[in-house]
This record gives sequence, structure tokens and C-alpha cells, in this order.
Amino acid sequence: MVRSGRAHQAAYAVAGYIAAAYWFTSSTSFANPAITIGRALTDTFAGIAPASVPAFVAAQAVGGTLALLLAGFTFHQPQGTELVVDHLEPTRGGPRDRSHPHVVFLCVHNAGRSQMALGFLRHLAGDRAEAWSGGSEPASSVNPVAVAAMAEVGIDIAGAQPQRWTEDGLRAPMWS
Repeated sequence: MVRSGRAHQAAYAVAGYIAAAYWFTSSTSFANPAITIGRALTDTFAGIAPASVPAFVAAQAVGGTLALLLAGFTFHQPQGTELVVDHLEPTRGGPRDRSHPHVVFLCVHNAGRSQMALGFLRHLAGDRAEAWSGGSEPASSVNPVAVAAMAEVGIDIAGAQPQRWTEDGLRAPMWS
């Protein structure tokens, strides 16, 4: 969404993706052929008959092709612009610092999964990556369950505070 100039619509895109997964795929995860095959190997309530796998995979291929065509039509590249972030003109500062990756974790409340992802990245990458997280409707504090879960693996996110993301905030990590 940032690359196509529609960062303000990121929350709607994520919600649309999740809604489509629930409404337009059988049992939400059958859009992935690997999951289809895995579920054919189980006899649980989530399983499918092995004889149904070819039809599911064919439908997934057709659906994926149609989605790719629709995405190409919907998010066409505007004339005279590049969609690769590194080629965009910087909005501030200078060119992107390529000495290490810059990662942005976004969600709605910025109080659970995105804070956990940020904690894991900082723990595992140290100063080899720069990361930031934010939410469209940040909560007042990080979810205590997320704090406890991270503490179980030795990562302290107790001092983290949910932040609001903005379009400028999304661009900031891309430019040093």
C-alpha cells in the first residue's frame, strides 16, 4: 500500500485480506495448496478427502491467477513512478541506509502480535536491523498476555508502548 501511494488504506487492505480468507476459501486456509495436502493427511474434523485434493489445487490455481490479474488491474503502476521503494525519491533525509534491513510491523492495536514480532526481531537481530511497530488504533498498553508469553522465552517487552502509525511514520524507517 505504501509503494502504491495508498498507505492510509493499509488497515482496510489487511481487513479485506482476512475477510476474503474467511469468506472465499473453504475453512480459511485451503487457499494454500500445501495446507490442502496436509489436511488430506489427517482424519480430524479439519481434514479433507484425499480424492478432493486435485480439485482444490486446481481451484486454488485458478483463484490465484484471477487474484493476480485483479491486483495488477487494481494496483497498476502510476505513470512515471517506480514501485520499488529504494527508487522512490526520499521524503526526508537522504537515500536509504542499505547497511542493514529496516522492518515495520503494523496492526490495529499495536498491543500484541506486532509488539511480539518487534521484540523477537530486536532480540534475534540486535543492531543488524532497525525495526518499528505501530497500529491504526493503538491500545493504551501492551497486552499483558503478550508480555508474559515473551517473558517465557526470555524477551522483555514490558516497557513497550503502543504507537499510532502514520504515512510519514511508515516512510521514516525507509530513509536514514
